[in-house]
Amino acid sequence: MCAASSASTFVNTLGAEDRPNGRARYWKCLPHIGEAEIFSVVYEDGDMKMDERTLHLSLDSVSCKTLQYLLCLLLDIKEKRATRRLKTLKQGRGSLQDYVSEFRLLSQDSAWNEAALMDTFQDGLSDDLQDELNLVTFPSLQCVDHTRHVCAGQVLRLPKVSLPAEFADVFSKQEADQLPPHWPYDCSIDLVPDAQLPVCRLYTISELKLAALRDFLDKNLAQGFIRPSSSPLSAPVLFVQKKTKDLRLCCDYHRLNVITVHNRYPLPLITELEWLREATVFTKLDLRGAYNLVRVRAGDEWKMAFGTRLTLNIFNFAL
Repeated sequence: MCAASSASTFVNTLGAEDRPNGRARYWKCLPHIGEAEIFSVVYEDGDMKMDERTLHLSLDSVSCKTLQYLLCLLLDIKEKRATRRLKTLKQGRGSLQDYVSEFRLLSQDSAWNEAALMDTFQDGLSDDLQDELNLVTFPSLQCVDHTRHVCAGQVLRLPKVSLPAEFADVFSKQEADQLPPHWPYDCSIDLVPDAQLPVCRLYTISELKLAALRDFLDKNLAQGFIRPSSSPLSAPVLFVQKKTKDLRLCCDYHRLNVITVHNRYPLPLITELEWLREATVFTKLDLRGAYNLVRVRAGDEWKMAFGTRLTLNIFNFAL
């Protein structure tokens, strides 16, 4: 039995739920009385009318178990379709309301956690809205009426508080795509005196990851975040999968860390978190391109060199 059918009250469609006119059949599991119901819903011009004919089945019957199995298959198909669509869903030139409506429907059918959905939602917004992320809140995934997906039609109301103009550049996507200037707090990399410089063997990568590597190099070279180098150091690269199934490039600097002079900065004690027990106001700050905001100290960039089968490059910002 699938998890969905074990809920105290669960309604899921066995037919076409988007028909403006016609009949759709629904499954309703009522484990507290040991029965399941199959009932029909008639749609007329978008209005839902309940059909009086309802079939009652015992949860232990062969027919009920068969329907539960078929329902699990249908849910699995819907989940896979929703996942594929979420990966490519973009607002583009469409309205925010249409984008949010489709996103909310897909999120109901997907198995993604809220963190992955939030990242995907923000990535799919138009460039103009991404420059003013404070104007767009993550839509509630609470479904008002799952049989009709009424939640998809809810109006997304934007807060009236706008971003102060004096800080607009902090959240600007255009500004985030440019390398910031050097500052006194640039990240320094001090090496242990007379330490042997590490040169690591390249890691083998698949054709799919090689294509992702080419895209990364082309994009970051154009933006000035990396540049070609002839450094005596070389760290290998590898890819890890994000929550959205995309690939993230990582550099293996563990051998560089061995010969780096460590900064013994203070760390807060876990017990100090108890001071927050009576707090009622919290702040969450999500910086755009956060790692790109801190430059490597001028003259230390060669120590950040990473090698690939295509070229040797260095980062201009701290990782």
